[in-house]
Amino acid sequence: MYFETPNLSSNRSWRGMGNVNYSRWDLFRRNYHVGKVGQLQILIIDDTRIRHSRTAVDAYAGAWAWNYFFITWYPEHYTAYLRHLAVKPLLVMDNQQTRLSDFQEHFGSDFATLEADFERRMSRIK
Repeated sequence: MYFETPNLSSNRSWRGMGNVNYSRWDLFRRNYHVGKVGQLQILIIDDTRIRHSRTAVDAYAGAWAWNYFFITWYPEHYTAYLRHLAVKPLLVMDNQQTRLSDFQEHFGSDFATLEADFERRMSRIK
């Protein structure tokens, strides 16, 4: 989500790690405004949208937006979460409850507050 090849020829495209990927962000915002963005909790526990060809690009844009949010405003929590996931056995899929518990261990269980913070902070991106 966060390490795509930059497009340095466009000022509205991915310029590199740490910068806004406007092609992903613009798609996410369009989807958000028409109600095509799922809740964070569903994004965490269910891969269906990213695995289906009709919804994969939209899901990818949402995943990019959440990665950007966590990296930018919750870097310590996000790093700890990724470290937690990195030590899991390779090629073993966790069930939905484990995925949810892992996330909540690092970010808490108040998804409404986290989503409101996401909306408030990310709305500043132009």
